[in-house]
Amino acid sequence: MHEAMGNCCPVIAYGRGCIPEVVSEDCGRLVEPGQAFVREALAQISAWLDNPAAFEAASKTAAARFAQTYAESQARWQAIMSELTGERNPRYANKMQDSSSEL
Repeated sequence: MHEAMGNCCPVIAYGRGCIPEVVSEDCGRLVEPGQAFVREALAQISAWLDNPAAFEAASKTAAARFAQTYAESQARWQAIMSELTGERNPRYANKMQDSSSEL
């Protein structure tokens, strides 16, 4: 799902679990549980084929959503690593630990 969105590809997926938090109707198609997935997916693909501008808009929105989600995720990881290592930039924490063990 993330790889598709990162490559400007709208996602068609079941709308369950955490998927609705990432995929919205403007960057893909959520199929509700209980609906015929293949039928709904084919209908969405046909709609995009009939309206290339809608597909292009969904593609751009998917890429933008991925970039936003990725940046937020990276910031959270940086904060967690900084808290765990006590360093402002966790990328250098291992180098500092390695050099202090040589003393």
